[in-house]
Amino acid sequence: VWTDRGNDGVYKPGDRMQVRARVSDDAYLLVYEIDSEGYVRVLFPEHGRGGFVEGRSTLRVPSERSEIELVVQQPVGEGYIVAVASVRPFDGLPWYLRPYDPRAEDIGYEGATDDEEGVTAEGRIVGDPFVAMERIRRRLVRDYDDLESFSTSYASYYVHHRVRYPRY
Repeated sequence: VWTDRGNDGVYKPGDRMQVRARVSDDAYLLVYEIDSEGYVRVLFPEHGRGGFVEGRSTLRVPSERSEIELVVQQPVGEGYIVAVASVRPFDGLPWYLRPYDPRAEDIGYEGATDDEEGVTAEGRIVGDPFVAMERIRRRLVRDYDDLESFSTSYASYYVHHRVRYPRY
């Protein structure tokens, strides 16, 4: 996974970010962002679409069909675009990676459905982002000790200017 400005690229608020992802073999793919404030958002697959992708093809994330544009708006800090590819479908997504469904509010859904270490009720990472990435991977991949069944990649970016540590 990479951005149009490469790893550790610097973006100003209002800049558009382009993200691309590529898998070497057919796989199920999940791409998410941890922004400079620690909030987590799924970028791929899009709501209502499967995450299976053909190997050796480069994807724009979000896709050209999507009306979503990635526009940097956060305060000074460091963010991450994370990709997880697996030969098998992912186990259930953590609540903070599930697409928002306004119909759920009508039946009392307020966000968090279970306690998750290192994640606030608003879906914000607290603490080390790399520990959070590992926790998420372990939730997604069935046999996370089988290193042949999945792969992960990330690209970091900065908002305003480079910083020494994320602000989580």
